[in-house]
Amino acid sequence: MDAGDVRGDLVFGIFGLILPFVCPDFPDQVNCKNTPILSIPGFSVYTEFVVEVDTRFGEYLMCNPDPDTGIFSCAAGPDGWRGCWYDNPQWHKDFASLCSPQECDCAALRHLSVGAETGPFTWSWPPGPDPPGWPSHTRGSLCQNYVASDGVVFKGRPLGGPQPAPEGPADCCAMCSRADKESGIPGLCQGWSLFSDTKLCQLWSNITDWQRCSNTNIINYNINNDNNNNNNNNNNNNSSSSTSTSQCLSGHRDMFARPEVQWVLELASTKLNGTWFSFDAQGQCRPGERPTGDGRCFWRLAETRATINATCINDRLKQLALNRNPSCFADCTPFHPSTSWNSLCYVSCLFEAFNGNASATLPVAGVTTQELEQLFEE
Repeated sequence: MDAGDVRGDLVFGIFGLILPFVCPDFPDQVNCKNTPILSIPGFSVYTEFVVEVDTRFGEYLMCNPDPDTGIFSCAAGPDGWRGCWYDNPQWHKDFASLCSPQECDCAALRHLSVGAETGPFTWSWPPGPDPPGWPSHTRGSLCQNYVASDGVVFKGRPLGGPQPAPEGPADCCAMCSRADKESGIPGLCQGWSLFSDTKLCQLWSNITDWQRCSNTNIINYNINNDNNNNNNNNNNNNSSSSTSTSQCLSGHRDMFARPEVQWVLELASTKLNGTWFSFDAQGQCRPGERPTGDGRCFWRLAETRATINATCINDRLKQLALNRNPSCFADCTPFHPSTSWNSLCYVSCLFEAFNGNASATLPVAGVTTQELEQLFEE
């Protein structure tokens, strides 16, 4: 299971507020899948408990239910540690007696110890596992649904041939969104590559790899491969690509480029720098055992203090925002408790109340970390 301190757990609760607005574009993202067990009335709760642990913390694992069976399983996320266990100085120190230096992976670290991840949280979920050496993303306001990978061109299945993009990234983003809409397949277009010298944009599906951008021959190579394999008739488009040295920018489809998600990330990385924990059943102590540091077990549930329905905390969150930022909410439609929070106007005002907005007509200071923590204590 996954857990967190108050600030860490609040990130997940607040994140749920923006899912109705981003999930239509990202139905395959793990937080957007329809998992029946999570739809059971009263299933969503906050539980306060005390856990006794071996303080040698390992890798944080993401624990999610299988959409068919409802059984939870835990695995490292795409932003997890990519090296061997001994490449991490803290793990090399803490797990030297439990892990083999001849093996890159270590079961004690990944599946027995308590995983921990401490903020600031800047996590992301690409469309699939990153290939080895995947370029780092330059996050920002490139365009909605996409993050930038500078100086690379993707490799995968081209969607048609290169198309003119006189307005640059804005045109590429519009093309990608249009390809999704016309095909009826959300997320069909996973990314695009734009070349500065020709102002041509290539759309991609099924991205499998990437290559450093030196010239636009790369784009021809991939399109010709696709034509040969699938007998598509896009060869006429290839003649417009030049062979001169070119700068390029690629946009990689990513839910975490959305402005709504950035609101959550701003709050998570400034006022909610909490900690997440993952508890794998393999590391749980048997009845009568305690985590003494001998490696036999790593955690035990010592006490369950309280269980609160999640709607109680969520209602307090919303009321705190309504009280803090009334002028913003006044510009939205009249408030109705069952429908207003499905409005982007209300949710954007909520995050303005939480994060603050010094440039507003009536500046908003934003709530404090203490005010957010107190939601669990009242």
